[in-house]
Amino acid sequence: KDEMGRLASEDRRLMEMMVLEFRRAGLLLPAEKRSQLAAIKRRISDLEIAFNRCINEQNTRVLFTRDELEGLPIDYFDGRKTEEANGAISYIVTTKHPDYVLLMKFATRESTRKAMYVAETTQCPANISRLQEMVHLRLDHANLLGYGSHSDYVLETLMAKSPQTALAMENDLLAKMTDMAQRELDELEALKKADMLAADEAYNGFYCWDKAYYMRKLAEQKHGLREEEVKQYFSLSKATCGMLDIYQEMLGLRIIQVSNPPVWHPDVAMYEVWEADEDAFVGHFYLDLHPRDGKYSHAAVWRIRPGYTRSDGTREFPVAAMVANFPKPTSTAPALLTHKNVITLMHELGHVFHNLCAHTKWSQFHGTRVERDFVEAPSQMLESWAWEPASLR
Repeated sequence: KDEMGRLASEDRRLMEMMVLEFRRAGLLLPAEKRSQLAAIKRRISDLEIAFNRCINEQNTRVLFTRDELEGLPIDYFDGRKTEEANGAISYIVTTKHPDYVLLMKFATRESTRKAMYVAETTQCPANISRLQEMVHLRLDHANLLGYGSHSDYVLETLMAKSPQTALAMENDLLAKMTDMAQRELDELEALKKADMLAADEAYNGFYCWDKAYYMRKLAEQKHGLREEEVKQYFSLSKATCGMLDIYQEMLGLRIIQVSNPPVWHPDVAMYEVWEADEDAFVGHFYLDLHPRDGKYSHAAVWRIRPGYTRSDGTREFPVAAMVANFPKPTSTAPALLTHKNVITLMHELGHVFHNLCAHTKWSQFHGTRVERDFVEAPSQMLESWAWEPASLR
């Protein structure tokens, strides 16, 4: 303890975390229980890999006629592949983010939205049994280490520290938001009832596949917000350049796109980052912004290499990659972003620069290697720029 007290604060935190992780890894268990724990962890790892591979490799397609896609904007059909059967042409729609979100927002026919929702939510049926097994194994893993539940094990290293704290926060939010949510649901239901009355159909309830469609209609009718008109102001290329300019100015950086970079796909762009006033190198980042087969289907940032101080005092510079699934431009039209896409882009770039601008001695603490329930805080604050009129211009 005396030696720990003499350490610098970051060194002491590293030692405390290492001791905690040794205990959480089961090093204090007798040999027989350590073997049990190792077998459980191997099985969980195998299940997680199979679970994620199933999701990433799925290529679900749904065929719709043009009539069934009534309501979709005209650019939805630009470059879209088709199939012909019995003299009828059908459009191929995937469950990838750009296809799915637009269809759920704009498809007028409930049967089309339902078919798409069912296709998207019933992918990878083999994952059901994998998840069930993982739930049991994670409880066994936690119990072997002396925890009452998997939640107790996970939350120990977070700011919340315990399931009780996390549940108290959720219950507090639930109490504050329930009435507001019910009022919004009532408005959405009223819109659907009006549509069904106009079509001389009996109201059949409000379902998951109705939410995005009627939220869009509510925004249009209540606030005059038309997403397709807003998109015309946000091409992906201009939005990306504009946001990088904001981050340059805000963080005192100079960002340079690398020509002919070594990348894993032609769609990927690479950038180097420098301190604007000191001409000191900061790191690299990649932008991989368009969907493709086998690719992670949401938006996220990965640390490819953390920054840290080497034993000789020099720096290992960080590298990060942002992955997203924004629409890809065609030969005749640019890729256009909804305002929600703009927020996502700003948010994920926040994670990129959290990784690049952090300066720690140990890689263990670099960038987004903070408590999991804090990691979103910087990006959530930074995405506020996507609501500022001056920034949007």
